[in-house]
Amino acid sequence: MKFLSEEWIEKAKKIATEKLDPEKDLKKATTSLLNIIENIPPDGKTVYFYLSVKEGNLQEMLINQSGSLLDKNAEFVVTGNYDTFGQIFKGEMSTLIALIKNRVKIKGDKVKALKFVKPIDKINDCLRELETEF
Repeated sequence: MKFLSEEWIEKAKKIATEKLDPEKDLKKATTSLLNIIENIPPDGKTVYFYLSVKEGNLQEMLINQSGSLLDKNAEFVVTGNYDTFGQIFKGEMSTLIALIKNRVKIKGDKVKALKFVKPIDKINDCLRELETEF
């Protein structure tokens, strides 16, 4: 299935809910994250990918192209190119390296964001189990 498609997001929600342990994997975190994924081939569109967790439990995982997810007032907003997000989801680059190398830009409390990097990587690890076409 195509990365960031409606089918992908539905399966991503299911696998994340089934496989991630709120305490062990997500450190009982409560936060929200909006990824703004730019320059998606073939026509350079932007996709908005929103994720929220409460006490380590996945609350929402949404995707759209309209920008209406900006209204969610996410604690963190991460912006980057499709290629970078693709590398992160494929496991070719960690979230931390993407931040350090300025491959993604983050709005929000950067110190708090660094505490949430490991749980985000656990989510990404889980989503790698999906057969995904980039």
